[in-house]
Amino acid sequence: MIVRTLFRLAGGHDVAAFTVHEPPEPPADRIDRAEALVFVPDGFSVAAAVFGPFWLAANRMWTALAIYIAVALVLALGLYITDAASHWQAIAQGVLALLLGFEADSIRRWSLEQQGYDQIGAVVGRNLAECERRFFENWLPGQPMLRAGYIAGTGQARPRPSGEFSSPALAAAGSAPMPARADETAGAQRKLSLLTRFLRG
Repeated sequence: MIVRTLFRLAGGHDVAAFTVHEPPEPPADRIDRAEALVFVPDGFSVAAAVFGPFWLAANRMWTALAIYIAVALVLALGLYITDAASHWQAIAQGVLALLLGFEADSIRRWSLEQQGYDQIGAVVGRNLAECERRFFENWLPGQPMLRAGYIAGTGQARPRPSGEFSSPALAAAGSAPMPARADETAGAQRKLSLLTRFLRG
């Protein structure tokens, strides 16, 4: 992760990469399923490096937060026992913050996995909005209107009026023409997966 991020910064590539994760019990309606998806960015997180434990708490990564606090306490105790100078304490805190920033995406993916989320894809683009649009244009047409196991009349899914989307990317994808064949969608997804693997090294 650190090597990929440094390479990207050195090369100046204006490319954002995201992995896409779905909760363990997604809604029945495919638009509701799309809105429940979590996009995790690949790369250095300034918010994680600056805010540290507050960033972990804001993202509800409680196990990772406990580990972070434990590591910070052990590090502080070790520096105290060895009577290290104050500048070494500042350096240690800085290194810990940078490490969290570089590994923030991996930590978030791990936390989502612990919560039962499934990684269902990856996408690249210039920014989050473009990545969402690209992913939904390929993912939505291949999904049924109601997922398997839905029982009519149980209230598990609410019919959604035409044009009712909470995300601009979903609105754009929802208005896009449907692919003519399912194998075309599968081929596009395979190409996207290969491109993502190449960019992520």
